[in-house]
Amino acid sequence: MISLKRRLSTFVAHLLEKSASARWILLSTVLAAVGVVGVFVAIPAWINWLLAAISLVLLVIDVRRYRLEQRRTTFVKRPLDDFADVTAKLAGDERWNVIRVHGQTFVHDTGMSLRIAEGRLKAVVQPEPYQLPRDLKSLGGRYRRERIAKDSSIFNGPGLGWASAVTELPAEASTVTLVRGTFFDRLASDYFAAVDTRRDGSDTVLAGRRLFVDRLTRLRDFDVSWLFNGVGVSTIAVTSDGMFVITEQSVRNVGEQGLLAPSGSGSLEPKDLGGAASMDVAELSIAGANRELQEEASIEPGDIASSYFLGFGRWLNKAASPEVFAVTFLNVDSHELRRRKRRNEERVYVDGVSFVRPALPPDRWDPSRAELILPPEERGRVSLPLGVALSLLAREVGTGPPELATELRRRLDESFVGYEAESTSQG
Repeated sequence: MISLKRRLSTFVAHLLEKSASARWILLSTVLAAVGVVGVFVAIPAWINWLLAAISLVLLVIDVRRYRLEQRRTTFVKRPLDDFADVTAKLAGDERWNVIRVHGQTFVHDTGMSLRIAEGRLKAVVQPEPYQLPRDLKSLGGRYRRERIAKDSSIFNGPGLGWASAVTELPAEASTVTLVRGTFFDRLASDYFAAVDTRRDGSDTVLAGRRLFVDRLTRLRDFDVSWLFNGVGVSTIAVTSDGMFVITEQSVRNVGEQGLLAPSGSGSLEPKDLGGAASMDVAELSIAGANRELQEEASIEPGDIASSYFLGFGRWLNKAASPEVFAVTFLNVDSHELRRRKRRNEERVYVDGVSFVRPALPPDRWDPSRAELILPPEERGRVSLPLGVALSLLAREVGTGPPELATELRRRLDESFVGYEAESTSQG
């Protein structure tokens, strides 16, 4: 039922947007109809036929122009971009930690992460919602229509974008500003910026990378950005018996088709504020990540024992969108979670949930090679959010809150002892 409502909502939105973009074609059609109807009333026939002919000519011209424009402009997946020019600008500055996962690039902002983790920043939502800039309406709007037409399961859910500066945020600042919007806003801005727009098959890119990287190869800050900059949230959950909860993304997942993702990952939403006018950024990040965890992995609120903020950064291949990460400790074991029935509304985006025992104990984790934390058979399908979550978790084991490291070691050490004992008995 939920899936049917979402498809119907998407179809109506798509139909309305199509009508708006083709308004002159619709107008010409109406004029043609009026001209034809006029043939049967007291208006002189030659006038009616003239109006009909003019309207039909306009209709043909508009249809031809519309179809020609569609053929001339194409959206193509950007060739593999390691953003070496962007990361070179950040080299030597300890604030920035570059994490690469299977050709994808993430810039971990250690300075911003520390301010958030220490509770020094609160988030407020500006009154006005995000409005797609005029420069993005034509091409961005068309890209959105094409994406929706190809996949009717896309749902126009609410979201929050980051509107404050990050790189140049004053040390004395205590608040950051978020902006309300929808997933369709994100499609026409963030996702549109992540592809190359070309015309007539030329190598000239009309839009794309320049929307979030300036001519000096610096990342554009969020306060001067044209994009929605939707905030991504992710958490890696650890069961009471020391297993990672991993979700397998479906091919219909817009972000990470067919890859292994964190226990819960998605977008920050207005409801994560719980009706509050402002909220600590770390608490808000955890609230959003745990909501996604509950929706995707069938976790109940009572299953959550504790959560910790892990970090903040920008996913360069996703138009340098802001991403926040957390770790969630559960008070239920993997056996209990395996027996639970999955929620129907998330099956279109998540193929399944698996429980993975780390291949290494925490003391041997290397943040620069986080994929080695997982068993060999899982490493080739690691998505960027999962790779970053594991890297930040490995980093926190050595430098984070003592209680986080203590709890993690306790759960995983017990898991390794139990696993080794089980392996010995089977041998």
